[in-house]
Amino acid sequence: MDFTSREYAEMHFVYGFCGENALAAQREYHAQYPDSRVPSDKVFTRLHQRLLERGTVHRQRNEVGPVLRDVGLDERVLDLVQENSEVSSRQLAREVGVSQSKVLGILHENNFHPYHFTKVQALEPNDFGPRVEFCRWLLNSDIKQYHFLRNILYTDESTFTRAGVFNTHNMHHWAEQNPRASRESSFQRRLHLNVWAGVIGNQLVGPHIFQGTLNSGVYLDFLQHTLPTLLDGLDMDHNQRDNIVFQQDGAPHFSNEVRQWLTDNYPTWIGRAGTVAWPARSPDLSPMDFFVWGTMKQEVYSTTVNSEEDLRNRIELAAQIVRNKLSLNVTVRAMRKRARACIRNGGRQFENNL
Repeated sequence: MDFTSREYAEMHFVYGFCGENALAAQREYHAQYPDSRVPSDKVFTRLHQRLLERGTVHRQRNEVGPVLRDVGLDERVLDLVQENSEVSSRQLAREVGVSQSKVLGILHENNFHPYHFTKVQALEPNDFGPRVEFCRWLLNSDIKQYHFLRNILYTDESTFTRAGVFNTHNMHHWAEQNPRASRESSFQRRLHLNVWAGVIGNQLVGPHIFQGTLNSGVYLDFLQHTLPTLLDGLDMDHNQRDNIVFQQDGAPHFSNEVRQWLTDNYPTWIGRAGTVAWPARSPDLSPMDFFVWGTMKQEVYSTTVNSEEDLRNRIELAAQIVRNKLSLNVTVRAMRKRARACIRNGGRQFENNL
């Protein structure tokens, strides 16, 4: 459908008035010009692109012969990307003076694609060797012992607070007008809960919320009196229970009493100074870190936490979601894949290569 020059001019005025929001421009145009034909939202965006790229409001008629390509424009865009691979398509469009969609088209045609960064744990040079050594032990044990990876009890603690982690970039409030929505932060009355949890096979153990400060004494009491009860509630036979390989990382686990108790109760346990050494700074090798806590905190912090009771309830509900999602894909297949990737990368970060 073709429009007159005046209609196109009115459309572009409305499009700018609505902050380049095509859907809002469509509604505003109909309100301001009720007797005129109502264009689709795509007409507004294409009109704006034509003005940027060709300086005309009218569509280009099909012509005989090939469409000439501005090779120089492609080269300018690709040169800018080579200079700064993190530049945004919007910045590129401003630099070369064309629309953002034109820039995206050039990048796509030249096989450039946007990739997100992956947050990874910072490592020190002395970390690489122990990480490779642990992964080799893990894979060799998996070959030698039937269902070895299913018998590892991965454990960890994490702190849940009232403030939590709130990503405003991913949180929206849809409305026809701006509701000026906000979210409270920097609460005067702070609260936090220390939470322990574990995974073995396709089962979640816990969560258990500690009362007060978590130290080696509190942790030892938990191991002696609470953990056996949690394990009793799992679906496992005596053989699997007797062959549990316990895993933990650092403080508050590094007291002599805790280590001695683990040695007396688990023939093989993974940890700092354990029968098998746990490599420092390796959350990418524990399902607790790369799966459980992320899933739980995403659920817990989806909206504002109102009280400690609310936080406790959310932790329990989030744990149920983890139970529903947890499978051997996480504790067996993903661990094999991660161990192999770690070895291939010489102990360096590997998650961006998975």
